[in-house]
Formats: sequence, C-alpha cells, structure tokens
Amino acid sequence: MAAVAGQDTATLLELLEAHHVRTHGNVSPETIRKYRLGARTWLEYAANQAVKVLHPEGETTDLWVRSLEAAAKSPSSVGVLLAGARAL
Repeated sequence: MAAVAGQDTATLLELLEAHHVRTHGNVSPETIRKYRLGARTWLEYAANQAVKVLHPEGETTDLWVRSLEAAAKSPSSVGVLLAGARAL
C-alpha cells in the first residue's frame, strides 16, 4: 500500500514479479516482461487520470481499454496489457 501511495512503480513491479513467481512457480522471462509492461502501462494511465490503482471502478478500466484501442493497439496487445494490470 505504501508503494501505491508513493507511486513507487519500481517497487510495485518487483512485488508483482515476486508474487507471480511465488504463486505460479517457474515463469518465463517473456511472461514476466509482458506482465510488467501491462502493469507499468496501467500505472501510468492511473497516475495521469488520478484513478484508483488497485481497485478501480469498472468504468475506469473500460476507459483505459478504449484508450489503448484508440492508440491503435491490437486486440492481442490490449489483452496482454490487461493481463498485466490485473496481475497487479
């Protein structure tokens, strides 16, 4: 919670990775990279829009997904980014 309050992205990404490895065991570096990318993208959006990071309202996440689509992200890229954000 302190990392969220302090917008400490580095710590949040480290916690995400540690939790994912602990709960899923041996995880490929590519999976970790994609999860970190999704989480980092979400954290940037949340900071810019002043929205809750950990428990956003459904409308907030819908707007984020629409912004990714408007930025010409492919459906598969949006899915990867969303998975990383959810893992956070």
